[in-house]
This record gives sequence, C-alpha cells and structure tokens, in this order.
Amino acid sequence: MPKESYQKGLTKEEIYSRLDGLKTEEGKAKYLDKILSKKGLLARETYKAVQGIADEIYGKAAFRVVEKGDLYGAGELAEKIKNKKLADEIYGKVVVKAAREGEFYLAGEFAEKIGNKKLADEIYGRAALKAVGEGMFDYAGKFAEKIGNKKLRDEMYGKAAFRVVEKGDLYGAGELAEKIKNKKLADEIYGKVVVKAAKEGGYGDAREFAEKIGNKKLADEIYGKAAFRVVEKGDFGRVGYFIEQIGDKKLADNMYNKGALRAAGKGEFGYAGGFAKNIKDKKLAGKVYGKAAVKLAREGEFYLAGKFAEKIGNKKLRDEMYGKAALEAARALRGEFYYAEELAEKIGNKKLRDEVYGKAALKLAGEGEFDDAEEFAEKIGNKKLADEIYGKAALKAAREGEFYLAGEFAEKIGNKKLANEMYGKAAVKFAGEGKFGAAGEFAEKAEEYLKQNHPEILADIYEETGKVIKAKDIRKRLEAESKKK
Repeated sequence: MPKESYQKGLTKEEIYSRLDGLKTEEGKAKYLDKILSKKGLLARETYKAVQGIADEIYGKAAFRVVEKGDLYGAGELAEKIKNKKLADEIYGKVVVKAAREGEFYLAGEFAEKIGNKKLADEIYGRAALKAVGEGMFDYAGKFAEKIGNKKLRDEMYGKAAFRVVEKGDLYGAGELAEKIKNKKLADEIYGKVVVKAAKEGGYGDAREFAEKIGNKKLADEIYGKAAFRVVEKGDFGRVGYFIEQIGDKKLADNMYNKGALRAAGKGEFGYAGGFAKNIKDKKLAGKVYGKAAVKLAREGEFYLAGKFAEKIGNKKLRDEMYGKAALEAARALRGEFYYAEELAEKIGNKKLRDEVYGKAALKLAGEGEFDDAEEFAEKIGNKKLADEIYGKAALKAAREGEFYLAGEFAEKIGNKKLANEMYGKAAVKFAGEGKFGAAGEFAEKAEEYLKQNHPEILADIYEETGKVIKAKDIRKRLEAESKKK
C-alpha cells in the first residue's frame, strides 16, 4: 500500500514538490486542505512549514475564485487564512463584488468578518452606495449604519440619501437623513426632499420634511424654493403655506411677488390679489398691483383692472396704471367708453390724464373711429394739447376723405392758424379729386393759408365755383410776381 502524503514520514520537500506539480491555485488549496486536516499525522516541523505557505496559496486561490464569481468559495478560503490583513482584503473584495452583483445579503455576511475597522467602514460605504444605485434602499441603510466612523457614516448616509432623492423615494431619503448626526448635512438633504416633493405635488411630504430643517436661514431658502415650484405648477392654493413659513420678510415678499405675477399671468386674479395683499414692501406691492391691472385691462377685465390699480399706494404709479388701463380700454371697446373714461378720470395728475385722453383720441382717429376720438379729445383740459390732438385728428380725417369731420375738428382748434391750415389742406384734397363744391366751402375758411401756400389751386377753386373775379385777381398777382423775378 503506497504511503499517503499525510503520513509523518513525508517531508516538507515532498509536499512542496507535490504542490508544484499542481497546475491551479484551487488545486493547490484543496491539496493543502487535505494535508492540514491531518495535523496529528504530520511531523510538527512539516506541519508548521506547510502552514507557513498556506496563506499565500489560499489567498491566490481566493482572488481567482472571486474573479470567477464563486463568492462563497472565496469567502470560505479567506476563513482559512491566518494572516488577518490578507483575509480582510479578500473579504473586502467579496463584499464589493457581491454588492455589484446585487447579492446584498451575501455582501453583508462577509463584511461582518472584516477585522480591520477602517477597511470595514470603507467596504460598508461602498456597498451602501451600490445598494442605493440598485434601488435597494433598505440594504443601503443597513450597510451605512454598520460604519463605525461617525463622520464617514454620516457621509455615506448623505450620499445614499441624495441618490435616493434622485430615484424619487422621498420617504426613504428622509429616513436616511434622520440617521445623520451632522445637522448641516441632514438639513441639506431635508431641503432637497422638500423641493422635490413640492415640484411633484407631494405637498404633505414637503411640509413634513420642511419642518425638520433646523437651520432657519436654510429653511427660509427651502420654503422659498418649494413655493416657487408650486407657483410654477400653478397650484396657487398651496403656495401660501410655504411662503407663510418664511421668516425673512424680503424673501417672503419676493415669493408673494412671483406668486401674484404668475397668478395674474394665468388669469387667477383672486390669488394674484391675495398674494399682493400680503407683500409687506408697499413699493413692491404697488408694482405687482400695477402689472396685474395692466394684464387685466389687456384681457378686457376693466372693472378688475380698476380695482387692482386703486390699491397702489404710490400716487404716481397709481396714475400711470390707471392711464395704461384706460388706453387698453379705449383700444378694445370701440365706442363703449364707460370703463376707459372711468379709469382715466381716476388719474389724479391732470397733465397725465390729458395725455391719456390725447393718446386715446389719436389711437381711435388712426383707426378711423373719428366720433370716438372726438369724445376723448373734448375731455382734454390743456388747450394747447387739445388743439394738437384735434389738428392730428383733422389731418387723419382729411387723409381718409372724411373732410366734414376734418372741418369739425379744425373748428374746435383754438389756434386759428392751425385751423386755417386744416381747412386749406381739406380744400386742396377736394380740388385734386375734382370736388370743387366741397373745396370751395373749405377754401372760404382757409383763404389766407391757400393764398400763401397754394394760390394756383385757390384760383382754380374760385373759377370752378363761379368766383371769376377772385380767380382773375389771384392770377394777376401771380403774373406780376413772376415778372419781378
């Protein structure tokens, strides 16, 4: 019967020779298992010598087994290694590999075998992050809580929580944040949860986690961001709660401002008014009321436009908004001037009020609405401005062929020279069209203007309307002047 390798008579040289004859590390490891399991049958010297090279062989075999994916096999080999540093290194590789492959239970089992606490912490951290990446948030928490270094543990909880927020599990992120001892980091995570929840319409979650933020300055910032997200969604009924929690009045005003303008833009004027009412900064509130008033006027809501404008505390700005709203009303209503007039009449600054009436008149005259233009022009208190507006309206009417109206506007002009010019231009226009009867009527009122600027046309008009003597007199004068030259 041949002698077995575990008999006491076998030397270490013979064992080494046998090991060298084996091709794989796994084969060598199995042979060592067989040799070392027979400790009592080997010479003490031989056993010690073999034990001395066992760690190296088991280690090499373990690393190869890890690469092949046999994690349990690698772990079992690591357990046989007496060198703790080497064993820990193999356990670490097993844990990381297991985590990468989603074998989190296995990763946890071998992570607990690592004796080096610093290395164990690092391995638990890497496994936690991998678990988060796979959406295994329970495992992520379990790995992170095993980290002994408090600073590193908080860091891992934080990284895990941030990734969980991105994955959309807001409660999971919140629970991780609660485990963090570093309040600044925990507050930052709560903040991200709140903003994300508000953006997605989870207002209950947003409130719950916002209340956990300890840093008041950060809390204000987060409440502001949450309010902005809610405003963007147009869920105006939910905005108030978040803004009310903001301690910084300037920031709160800014958010009320954004809420009011957004609500006005969406046509939610009840909310717009409510937000503007809460703005402490009266100057800012006035601007908000003003923008809402103009928006309302553009949409034809003139009654509401007036209501918003009258809330503006600054008289100058209030007048300006009444003016803009009045002009919008004049453009929109075409002859129904109840709101346009009502808004314009509220302007305390007479100069501005006249200017608004004038712009409305010109706008209407430009669109051929001469009767309506006249109504506004008549309200102008400043005579110089009124004359200018009537004059421009008269010219527009004349260009449109509305000479009767042109004449009416001209008659209203207190400036006789300008009135004479309007009639004269109307006469020239009619004469050019061969309408000498009408031209004659206007020529009588603009004789001086026509003599100086269009004597030939005036002579033609007189001749065509039977005023031959006047026509001859003009032509004689023109001939005499021509000879002098």
